[in-house]
Amino acid sequence: MWGNRRSRRGTAIRTEHVPVTAKTLRPRAFAKSSASENPEMHDDMKDRCELQDYNSQILPVHAALLHTGKVLYFSGSSNDPAKVDRPMETRTWDPADGTIRRVEPHGTQRDLFCTGHCFLPDGRLLVAGGTAGYSRMEAVPIFSGIRDAFVFDPFPEPGRWLRTGDMRAGRWYPTCVGLPSGDALVFSGVWDLGRLLLFFLRSQNNWIVERWSRDGGPSPTDTTTPGSWTDLRANRAMYYYPRVHLMPTGELIRVGQQRETLALDPATGRWRDLPPQPRGRYEGTSVLLPLRPAEGYSARILAVGGSPGYRRNLQATNSAAILDRRSGEWAWRWVPPMTFRRRHANSTLLLDGRVLVTAGGQWDREQPILETELFDPRRDKETWTLGDTCQVPRTYHSVAVLLPDGRVWTGGSNLRWGVEELRIELYTPGYCEEDDRPVIESSPPATRYGATFDLRVNCPTPVLEAAFVRPASVTHSFNVDQRWIGLEIVEAKKKDLTLRAPPRAEIAPPGWYLLTVLDEHRCPAPAQWIHLVPA
Repeated sequence: MWGNRRSRRGTAIRTEHVPVTAKTLRPRAFAKSSASENPEMHDDMKDRCELQDYNSQILPVHAALLHTGKVLYFSGSSNDPAKVDRPMETRTWDPADGTIRRVEPHGTQRDLFCTGHCFLPDGRLLVAGGTAGYSRMEAVPIFSGIRDAFVFDPFPEPGRWLRTGDMRAGRWYPTCVGLPSGDALVFSGVWDLGRLLLFFLRSQNNWIVERWSRDGGPSPTDTTTPGSWTDLRANRAMYYYPRVHLMPTGELIRVGQQRETLALDPATGRWRDLPPQPRGRYEGTSVLLPLRPAEGYSARILAVGGSPGYRRNLQATNSAAILDRRSGEWAWRWVPPMTFRRRHANSTLLLDGRVLVTAGGQWDREQPILETELFDPRRDKETWTLGDTCQVPRTYHSVAVLLPDGRVWTGGSNLRWGVEELRIELYTPGYCEEDDRPVIESSPPATRYGATFDLRVNCPTPVLEAAFVRPASVTHSFNVDQRWIGLEIVEAKKKDLTLRAPPRAEIAPPGWYLLTVLDEHRCPAPAQWIHLVPA
């Protein structure tokens, strides 16, 4: 079992902040499960989901873990037409003491609601697109995107917004993905207003795949940063917020939200069709499972939850499937289902390589699930267990972010216009409570591809694994940046380890990572930051 050892109770962070008085969504009903109903799934369960005594101040529609250790979150107008005058409201949260700080908006004041974002190699966050305005009909909303792009720089703290070059056309609900080169691609998203007539011709979503690079664009100033977009000439119409994952081969694979599964070669701009998913997963979630050197960094993608349709057939599924490569060909296969049906759930890779699934509604955004579930992705396991039960119902516009110490910050939820969930919970996996948890006493600030580097650890039992974990960048049930990469252990002598960094950028794109080690009970050390840079 995971972490089958003695544990101790921790102390929740308690700080003086804004009291919880926000207008909060209360569910009509939700399915419930208890430990007594599922005793075999709760043996030795030590996880805790705890409500904090302060709120997030703004709805965290978008969230990311900065290499300063702070959680960045922003919401734009946060699905509320009454807040279009506050389009760049941004906060940072400090896991050390719970302090929340406001970030000054950029002077252009563009609405960063429903953008796409991903990390750049230097630790800044690229943010592309957003909302041009609201329709008057909430029941059948008609949104359009903006062409604007920004870069969030964590320094000087609490950070600043910098404008970079505009895209060729607007995008609302796009997906942004970092590349091995340090550039980024952006996919899909609803066109800007002037191009919405294209909906009647082909697609309401932008079919141009654009590539951002640090070349060209505006000159560096206190409010701008270089960067420009080029057409990759890989046109493909697809549903918004596509679930796109970078493979160790350099290909990008889109696994949702439609059944259609696609692979893109960014070097040639050519797409190819892969076997379709067994079912559609609209508003479902997917995650690239751990990559390990002993397995040749072979990739698997887990897709869970969602519903068959996006306007109709909104009942969520509890099904789970894995896209795997066997005998050289990609294929989908079923794995055991979750206990609960979930739409608008979040999937978070923990420090130990498991996948934590939180939030979600059983019917569209309704009937929220409070229970959490954990997936063991080891190839001889691929099984689910229940975690702790949370207090706050979360569905649409909720987020979950892995913290360096191994906890998970959860916030948000937004059933309809103007109804915001501002309560914060911290999910503490049982591994955080171990008396003899491994500790990294010293580590280098940076390393290069294929290079060896030394660690000093305090670990009573032998170190079983070491890993780089890429920090979160999450919105709309998809954490585009997260990946867990195992490291080769070259030498181990008591407290001293020599590790080897991943051999190439397709496995681990350049940037900042959380570095951890796991003992023989698979208990991970609190992570240290390390910068993976090109040779």
